[in-house]
Amino acid sequence: MRTKIPKDYILVKSGIEYKYNQTKAVNEPTENDVEVNLCREWIRKNGKRQRNICYDVSSYTLKHWVEKWAETYIANGDFIFAALLEGYKYSFEQEAFLEHNGQTRNVYFNMKLASLNEWENIKPTGFSKWLFEKHNEATNIGDLSRDARYDSSWPRTGQKYLDFWYYLFGSGVTDEIIEALNSAWKTYSNEDPPNPDNEIMMKCESFYDEQCALVRFTDQEIFPILSNEKSYIYVLFDENKDKRVKYVGQTINPSKRLSQHITCPGNLAKLKWIASMIVYDQYPCMAIIDKVHCKDADRIEKAYIYAFYFNENRLGQDIADVLVNKRV
Repeated sequence: MRTKIPKDYILVKSGIEYKYNQTKAVNEPTENDVEVNLCREWIRKNGKRQRNICYDVSSYTLKHWVEKWAETYIANGDFIFAALLEGYKYSFEQEAFLEHNGQTRNVYFNMKLASLNEWENIKPTGFSKWLFEKHNEATNIGDLSRDARYDSSWPRTGQKYLDFWYYLFGSGVTDEIIEALNSAWKTYSNEDPPNPDNEIMMKCESFYDEQCALVRFTDQEIFPILSNEKSYIYVLFDENKDKRVKYVGQTINPSKRLSQHITCPGNLAKLKWIASMIVYDQYPCMAIIDKVHCKDADRIEKAYIYAFYFNENRLGQDIADVLVNKRV
């Protein structure tokens, strides 16, 4: 186990080499190298010193992990030098070292990489716990279970359908995987999932294409009122500013509901948003997105909330400020 480069050897960008083999000037890593400092930052975040050398991963493998994290090229020598600066000891397999005529690209450190697999230590709860137990099933739910169990980014502690749909849909998965999620959620919760299907996503686009009927607080005419069998799905937005969706709801009487939003805003986030417009003598505008059966309205309303939640974040709204709905 070593803390310094052996006598008669030199650390260069490619690794440790026998210095008498050098026939030209070498490029040695220095403390001021950007790549070395990136390696040091990564090591501080992901490495811990231990007593024994870990031969599971070499410096060459580790430098690739830094490249993926930093999104830039890292030389093997950069990582070795950074680890030495951080106080790690190293070793190399003597036979391999000699086979390469006194030079090597791979050394090993007394480095424990505890944080790289921290996700495996996150105990799944709720839906994820239920799903992971299905990993032996030869079904689409079983396939989803096996993929999710070994997905380091899977929302293992998520509680809402949104947590899982948002992750999968945002990752660009196939319709079959979304269908597997829907089947799993329905079996788990005994309820139809509020899935923003293709039809709902297309109707969201009609808002962005300005093809929806609008209801304004200053309108003289009352927007058509529906019977008790059907309900409108609507959104509220600021047509005088950025036209970003801030609220999704349902109603049978759009004109009356818009007036209620303005005179009795409800939750604090909605109150602040509407008040920020009223001080300039402006009001939220309502866009009618869909018309659905009342028996399905709660589920479809939530599906539209999820769809606009995704779209608005994609369009640049901070995810914490996307919607002012009290419940998502």
